[in-house]
Parts: sequence; structure tokens; C-alpha cells
Amino acid sequence: MGIYGGMTNLATRYNISRTFLYQLMGAALIYLSEMFTVESHQVPSNQMDIEAFILLLRLEGKCSISSISEILTALDYPSTSTGMISQHISQYGKQLPSTLSSPEEHQVIYLSDEIFALGCPILITIEPKSTAILKIELAPVRSSESWKNHSSGTSTQSICSESISK
Repeated sequence: MGIYGGMTNLATRYNISRTFLYQLMGAALIYLSEMFTVESHQVPSNQMDIEAFILLLRLEGKCSISSISEILTALDYPSTSTGMISQHISQYGKQLPSTLSSPEEHQVIYLSDEIFALGCPILITIEPKSTAILKIELAPVRSSESWKNHSSGTSTQSICSESISK
């Protein structure tokens, strides 16, 4: 901590993501503070605001609502019900503008990849931030032409019938 590029160097050296490294560091700090706390288990006065902490766990930690509730309970936050957490997240979501009905142009960034089922490629295009699947289709072959058809919206004609019949 406090060394510029230190987290990146550790992540590169051990071939792990920086997000995972920050999660490990956060867990270690929680465990160390629990181990070396004297007798008091009261909530510290400098404890993070519960709303900001809920958003941090949901957006950065990618925690489920029930996991957030368990974490808040373990950290002795006063309100830890799943209903309260869901309500906070919903309120923040309602405040965000809708990019679908906006008159402004938006840049769309997407990621494409392929997986295989029974030897046939399945072409997938996702929005990387939300991981929403934008398009998914079974392709006849793994070729640049299949990708061109996938990205242009043209559907493929023959769909690996010999591989599926096996």
C-alpha cells in the first residue's frame, strides 16, 4: 500500500486480477482488525456510510443482496435486511437516466467471443460492463464470414447438422 504500481506488479507477478487483489486486501484488513480488537465489538465511529458501502459491495464486489446482508451483519451495521438493501439499490437505479430512451447518441462498446457445443461454434456478443448478451447464435463454421454475418445481422443457413446429429 502506498507504492505507485505496487498492486499492478503483484497482480502481474501472480497472474491474478487487481480487483481480486483488492478484495483479498479488504478481507485481510477486516480479519486483522477482528483479531487485534481488544474487547469492544461496537461499530466504529468512522465506519463507512451504509448506503455507500452497499453500492460498493454491489457494483465493485458484485455481491448478491443476501451476501451484502451477511457482510453488513458481520460488520455490526444496524440495518441489514435484504429488503432494506434492495430498496436502497432500487432507489439509486431509478435516479440513473435511461440510455435506451435518450435522444442523445451513445457509444456502444461490445465484446465478441465464441464457445463450442458439439463441435459447432456459438458466436456471442455481449456488453462488457453489464455482461448483457446482445446477440448469440449457432454458426455453421468458425470463419471470418460467420463473424461478418453475425455482426451484420445476417442469419446463417446451415447449422452444423452433421455435428448435432452425432
